[in-house]
Amino acid sequence: PGTMHDLTIARSGFLFMLSANETATADKGYVGSDQLLIPFRPAVTLQQNLFNRRLAKIHVKVENSNCGVKRFKLFSTAFRGDIEKHNFYFYPIMHMLNIKIV
Repeated sequence: PGTMHDLTIARSGFLFMLSANETATADKGYVGSDQLLIPFRPAVTLQQNLFNRRLAKIHVKVENSNCGVKRFKLFSTAFRGDIEKHNFYFYPIMHMLNIKIV
């Protein structure tokens, strides 16, 4: 566990990159942002339960991708090469992990 709340980190990081009509998925640690889709806890209605199931299917893919990134230690050290050529190293590994990069 870190010293900052997950939502605080998100607000200082990636949330500012989202436009007003965009949303992102998150787990229940991110309660409090209108731009994040989080699961209903507890899921009372059938619609909430279905929403949670769909969100869980997305989260599984993301977590599996994160596992692959950690396995290859992509972010464990600073990139010491020419920053202009980082895609030459980074993209092949991401494609091996079958991650779609926008």
